Amino acid sequence: MSQQINTVTLGDRLKCWGWGLRSKRHGKAVTYGFSDATGMPWAKEAGIPHGFSTMGRAWRYKHGFAKLGRLLANDYMLDAVGLKDGDAILDIGANNGDLALSLKLYGNTFDITAIEPSPSEFQCMEANYRAQFPDSDPTFGMYGLWNEEGEALKFYLSSSSADSSLIEPVEYSGTIDVPVKRLDSMIGDKQFKLMKLEAEGAEPEILEGAGERLRQFEWISADCGFERGVKAESTLPQVSGILHKHGFEMVSVRNKRFVVLFKRV
Repeated sequence: MSQQINTVTLGDRLKCWGWGLRSKRHGKAVTYGFSDATGMPWAKEAGIPHGFSTMGRAWRYKHGFAKLGRLLANDYMLDAVGLKDGDAILDIGANNGDLALSLKLYGNTFDITAIEPSPSEFQCMEANYRAQFPDSDPTFGMYGLWNEEGEALKFYLSSSSADSSLIEPVEYSGTIDVPVKRLDSMIGDKQFKLMKLEAEGAEPEILEGAGERLRQFEWISADCGFERGVKAESTLPQVSGILHKHGFEMVSVRNKRFVVLFKRV
């Protein structure tokens, strides 16, 4: 994959300096800067960089990587899953790869597969997973997941708010065409401990594309928030219907983001 090159402005550098000062005031040693190769911004803690695709995401890291990792682990209810080294995890809608900061709380050698269609976010996500898990061999896919295979489905970009989607949202900054795959053709016979599913409204189509292979997942943590299309609807009715048909039960709900945890029974 060719790298995306960002132009770094003086304003961007001043923002990085400011976020570094904020972190220091909170007693954290998080520094901010930019990749020499790509111009992408990064936060760095204990010598480990964590890139992100837009300066609008910089605030997330000011309290340290473990703090953000714990917040996301709570959102996705990962404590209930019982993660351990060696577990297979599928991160759908990985964005910048912030889930890596959560997984790091539970182990050092996961079998990770992460999918992200947006080129700029994918670039950060791949580097971030490799930085957090140097002893693992993650698999990455820069394509969308859908209920049918295709070479050019329109993808609506909204990087600043991490709301990019295959479903047209209320607001977006542009569009690109991305290849799409069915989940059942992508995973083969592999068994997974966890699927984290966050597709900004496209969750039902992704689950439809899994078919009977949904039974290869033990746990599914799905963001069913009010983000589907111009009507900003929740996908919980469709998601819960599909998963119930394939042997899952609803275990818990995080009301703040409307993330729902399902377990196969």
